[in-house]
Amino acid sequence: MFHSSTQKSHWLFQHRQQLTRQRAETNASFCRKYSDAAISKECQFLTPTEEESVCLYYMKKLFEFCNVFRPPVPRGVLGTAGAYFKRFYLLTSVMDYHPKEIFLSCAYLAFKIEEYNVSLDEFVYMLSPELRQSSSEMILNNELMMLKRLKFHLTIHSPFRPLEGFLIDMKTRSSIPNVERLRKEADSFLMSSLYSDVLFLYPPSQIALAALYYASTVIEVDISSYIKVQLADTIEQGSKLAYTLQGICDIVRTVFVPESSQEIAHILQRLEKCSRVVLVSPPTNSKRKSDEVSEVVLRKKIKEEHDVEETGLTSLTGFGSLT
Repeated sequence: MFHSSTQKSHWLFQHRQQLTRQRAETNASFCRKYSDAAISKECQFLTPTEEESVCLYYMKKLFEFCNVFRPPVPRGVLGTAGAYFKRFYLLTSVMDYHPKEIFLSCAYLAFKIEEYNVSLDEFVYMLSPELRQSSSEMILNNELMMLKRLKFHLTIHSPFRPLEGFLIDMKTRSSIPNVERLRKEADSFLMSSLYSDVLFLYPPSQIALAALYYASTVIEVDISSYIKVQLADTIEQGSKLAYTLQGICDIVRTVFVPESSQEIAHILQRLEKCSRVVLVSPPTNSKRKSDEVSEVVLRKKIKEEHDVEETGLTSLTGFGSLT
């Protein structure tokens, strides 16, 4: 249940400012760690806003990659993969671990946790042949690190299941005609919501209800009585709930997802330079433990084998490039 979950106790925040501060601290922590190396190599670090743009771009890549599988990847699995990705980069800089590696690891971990049965060989088969072996190694080598950074909190309560519950309830208890008309726009809203921070700010049930609220405005169906009367005990509670749903819609609508690498090309170029700094330079004013040193060496080796800057996925999948 969500109310007793790690999602509520560890990953639900009261205000968006908390997320902004956390991302700023994540960025600042990386910059402090590698400040000397950046100066010597004339590397300009990314800002928190630029990091977020990179994350959104690679989240789009994550979902595009998942969409090439058959049978189709269930929406709940997409929600889990997206949540892992968002959580990882809330606490980790994209300059420390490049998203073109992490989005594959998030997808494969979500497949396993949500029991979408795909072997690792089948998973990497969706990549071009020259990337399959190195990608398998990269995914396996990243797994423990990812689990630690996700705090081993792997159960994700996404809004897709509550949406089904609300649709059933509306059919049963409301007089709204042809409730199924709401489904298409509600589904689209929920997929868009995965890019936003609403999963960090609201329970999945409220996000699902916001999707129906949004859908009702698009197809011009009045569901206000269902929200304010049947889901609330008082008029005041109903008005407060409607205000909350509008707030969720506003957050989702304001997210800008880069459509192509050209839109953030200058950021990606700087990111590649920052990633190289991590691979070849020790942190400033700190001493890595032996396992951390081994991790850097391993990541350098994998990156050399896994350079996907100029290489796309196999044309058979219809999926574009990793970068």
